[in-house]
Amino acid sequence: MNLARTGTQVAVTRGISSLVLFVGLAIYARELSPAVMGSFFVFRVVIDFFGLLTDFGLSGATEKRISEGQSPDGELLGTALVLKTMFLLVAVAATLTFREALQSYIGFNVAIPLVVALTLKEFGWLFVHAMRGKLRIGETVGFELVRHVVWMSAGVTLVLVGFQFRGVLYGYLAGLGALFALGAFRASIRFGRPSLEHARSLLDFSKHNFVAEMGGYVYGWIDVAMIGFFLSQRDVGLYEYAWRVTVPMLIIGNTITTMLFPVISQWSTEGKTSEIEEAISTSLGVALYLAIPTMFGAIAVGEQLLRYLFADPYAAASLVLTILTFEKALQVVRNVFGPALHGLDRPDLTARATALTLVVNLGLNLLLIPRFGILGAAVATTGSVLLSTALHGAYLAANVSIDPPLRLLGWFTASGAVMTACLLGLQSTVGINSLAAVIGAVALGAVIYFALTIAIPDTREDIIRPGFEVIR
Repeated sequence: MNLARTGTQVAVTRGISSLVLFVGLAIYARELSPAVMGSFFVFRVVIDFFGLLTDFGLSGATEKRISEGQSPDGELLGTALVLKTMFLLVAVAATLTFREALQSYIGFNVAIPLVVALTLKEFGWLFVHAMRGKLRIGETVGFELVRHVVWMSAGVTLVLVGFQFRGVLYGYLAGLGALFALGAFRASIRFGRPSLEHARSLLDFSKHNFVAEMGGYVYGWIDVAMIGFFLSQRDVGLYEYAWRVTVPMLIIGNTITTMLFPVISQWSTEGKTSEIEEAISTSLGVALYLAIPTMFGAIAVGEQLLRYLFADPYAAASLVLTILTFEKALQVVRNVFGPALHGLDRPDLTARATALTLVVNLGLNLLLIPRFGILGAAVATTGSVLLSTALHGAYLAANVSIDPPLRLLGWFTASGAVMTACLLGLQSTVGINSLAAVIGAVALGAVIYFALTIAIPDTREDIIRPGFEVIR
């Protein structure tokens, strides 16, 4: 597998996927109130929580064991399906048992849609992880694009004809159905006979992977869950839209995450330590190339972006947006360190780091949200990600050498600062007072940043050139 070519393909596909998601959310924001969208985001919190318990780290464990190539793929997948089905039945029973409490928390009766979504999501992603274990990474990322296209096209259509919350919900279910169908029909792995030996092997990895994934859930959703509990659905909507604006910062970082784990797993088995160290160093530069300018750009045009892209009420979350861009920059670094540790077969270390930061995150959210609202949630999440990134980096450095490209990152930072100064000057002299002006300002900032960063040969060789190779 050509890492540069495949990685760029994945990044481009995910960029298109994020654009589709972004456009759909913008339409939702103009048609629905922050409170209605807040209810949907709380529904997503519940789905991810039950999904975390249902999966118990099995999807990542399946990817890991298949990538090692030491056991029949079909037997591993068959065993994972049996284990996941057992966990799913428990989650379904819990959903139906607490359906009234869930209705009160979400604001709508969604017990049955929740069960359907959970089933489609968990089995769909299991197939995707199995394919990633076979290094079919570029193929699986297309599934994510299809899921978003189906979700947004169906959801927006239903919302525009008057389905309100149910329109967003049914569109989401349709997207998960598409993911499940693609995974089931394209995995090309025949189910083998489950065995206790494979179950023990999967669970031995998944128990640590579960803790790491729990950390991902905490960073991604626990703040939203607590805002829904302590504050209002409107606050959930404001916070989540600010969060969504920062998600494109993770496109390159998540691409690295997707590719790095199975490849390092294979290299670790083959004893290729130098290749692993070089991949980590390169990945840090690639992952931060997009994250750094976005962090600076939020300072200049964050408020205008929220107001004119979505609606006036969302501009109240502009400071939250700025803080969350810093959190995302930290997260892309952690998303290099974490998969590298997993690929080295040290999920116990990521579990240890996650367990500690999980407690810190919960404590900070409990302390800050009641006092400072959604701003407190942003600070709590950012602080816990900072701690998590430091711990993951320390654990990884104890196993392999880490040589971050400091000169390259310094130039990215300086270029981002110059870009921000230019945009602030534009705002003070001309003004950015419409959606067209916001788009123009973002485009101008991108041109300035790109022009400055390509002056460094390493940028052209490690980041720009692979992108052009894909479209030749």
